[in-house]
Amino acid sequence: MTLIADCGSTKTDWALVDAAGDADYFASPGMNATIMAPEELRGKIREAISDRVDCDAVGRVFFYAAGCRTAAHRENIADTFGAILPVARVAVESDLLGAARALCMHDAGIACIMGTGSNCCEYSPYNGGVITASVPPLGYVLGDEGSGSAIGKALVSDALKGLLPRRLVASLLDFAGMDADGIIAATYRGEAPNRFLAGFARFASANIGQPEIAAIVDRCIGAFFDRNVMQLPGCRELPVNFTGSIACTFNDRVSEVCARNGLRCGIFVKRPIERLVEFHRSNRCRD
Repeated sequence: MTLIADCGSTKTDWALVDAAGDADYFASPGMNATIMAPEELRGKIREAISDRVDCDAVGRVFFYAAGCRTAAHRENIADTFGAILPVARVAVESDLLGAARALCMHDAGIACIMGTGSNCCEYSPYNGGVITASVPPLGYVLGDEGSGSAIGKALVSDALKGLLPRRLVASLLDFAGMDADGIIAATYRGEAPNRFLAGFARFASANIGQPEIAAIVDRCIGAFFDRNVMQLPGCRELPVNFTGSIACTFNDRVSEVCARNGLRCGIFVKRPIERLVEFHRSNRCRD
């Protein structure tokens, strides 16, 4: 059996693939796997898979997670899986490589994540599928342009500074279920401010017909291209592919920005996990 996971801060998608190639898909809450203590991560993984997985039957694990930038990160997570799945060989990689393999499969391309956070890279299918160029995402404070958290931050900032019409401000506060002080407290003192801010992207989607909201979304998507995609050396020659809730929700606007920049827009995939199963099922990734 092979266990594959696409782990984000909001949600983790899992697939358990049997010897015949049939997959059982399930989901669990997201995990910040690289910053959790080993015992906490071990508990989260056990909670996620215990009802669906025979731990003694899993021979291979492919775990793609946000923040896995260093060998130490990958080794720590692999050791945690090893304590749960005693006979499994474990490969831990970044969520960006997972997105790239899912979006580009066995062809060269540009892979973009636009969800709670954002990221992008240039991908080569050789040597099992590798990232050949990328731009640091820098997180929701310094970067993550075009993400849900960036859209939410811009939207909330404009609303609380009085730059939106009063009716939209009132509607946004009603959506949040709190006043301005509550929003500020949740942003600066909340447990997961990036996810809190990203939640306002749903308000943006519901009100995209309002020109002020459309302008915010378009500005954020444009910044993602200007500060990230356009920095990749192959962006004008390779197809630019997208995954994540923001990319799929605003796919028409993302496509427009691609065209405006002279880029070749590729595919939009809401959930990479199914294409990751296909990628690994094809047995063209070096295990």
